[in-house]
Amino acid sequence: MASIRTAATCLLIGVVILHLTGLIHCQEKLQYCPFYNNRGPSPQPFLDNCTWYRDNACCKQEEITYGFANVKPPQGASDRCLRQLNYLTCYVCAPTQYKFYINEYLYVCSEFCDNFYDACKDAILKGSVISNLYENGRQFCESRRFKVGDRSEDKCFYFSEDLVSNSARSLNSQYIIDILLQLLTAVLLLT
Repeated sequence: MASIRTAATCLLIGVVILHLTGLIHCQEKLQYCPFYNNRGPSPQPFLDNCTWYRDNACCKQEEITYGFANVKPPQGASDRCLRQLNYLTCYVCAPTQYKFYINEYLYVCSEFCDNFYDACKDAILKGSVISNLYENGRQFCESRRFKVGDRSEDKCFYFSEDLVSNSARSLNSQYIIDILLQLLTAVLLLT
């Protein structure tokens, strides 16, 4: 019995050390999905689009299929423009949408708006070239009825492939914590 308690204590100390050294990060806040009546995000392994959210998504495949059916890209959109439009449309899947979907308004970071505008400025919208209609990303996003925020405030949508890989690492860390705590609970129940 003493050896089991010693092992459990060592396991608990190991989890604490990994957390304190930054090798394991706990989520800052409970995630919820205001776009979908505040339900919690969950794994959605069969997403055909927005695949970077498969491990933890607010959306479900049938919702994406329905929602994407209404998205029409600007005429003459480049591949880069289509990717930016796809990233933006996928905000409904983001497990952190509680940060940027507020009171039924989507807050988009000005940096994302600039990237979106730059990628799409040569496409045609409402019969005109986008760069002739809008001078910058902020104007472009605001014309789409988005609220525009600053990325440093962490209250607006921003997509970056780097952020996706960091999110996956954080989820893997949370998974490790969960497994270790389950093991610790099992060991303590045996004593």
